Amino acid sequence: MKFSLPLDADPASRIRAFVPVIWSKAFMIQILLDNNAFVGSIPPELGQHAGLSQLTSLSLSGNLLSGRIPPELGNLSSLCHLNLSKNMLDGCIPEELGKLETLWTLNLSENRLEGTIPNQVLSNCAMKELLVSKNLLCGVLSEIDVEGWRKLMLEVFDLSGNALQGNIPSWLCNFDDLRILVSGYIQ
Repeated sequence: MKFSLPLDADPASRIRAFVPVIWSKAFMIQILLDNNAFVGSIPPELGQHAGLSQLTSLSLSGNLLSGRIPPELGNLSSLCHLNLSKNMLDGCIPEELGKLETLWTLNLSENRLEGTIPNQVLSNCAMKELLVSKNLLCGVLSEIDVEGWRKLMLEVFDLSGNALQGNIPSWLCNFDDLRILVSGYIQ
């Protein structure tokens, strides 16, 4: 399937202009829209359309998207890869992303996200890569509830460049599959 959006259109309308294209397709498996200079917020409708029930990859990296991550993205039940990195997203990581039971990769790096990583997201058993570097996340690592983490098969965990505090917790040793841990500076 090929389609194009008018590059001379108002940048703020480009991502909104893309939504009707999605609606016109019966089913989409991947939406890969990296580095398109999209501005504005991520349309919540992306998580509400029946035609996206088979969507496995959503990548909007390297745009100029701002605002909060829509909790409705937690309705994309087949999603394996979610990449919203390198934007200007703010607010907290929605706990609804924890409903994505098939999510292998969650990349939210290089945004302006605040708060902590929700336990609902951390209890996702399928998660292989959790990338949240270069945000404004805060909290004390040793106080994170790791009960749900015990089932995780994490291989890559990057939490560098945040405002996290405390020592590297001993519970990180419980991840048998962890190959890459990037913590950077932790206060």
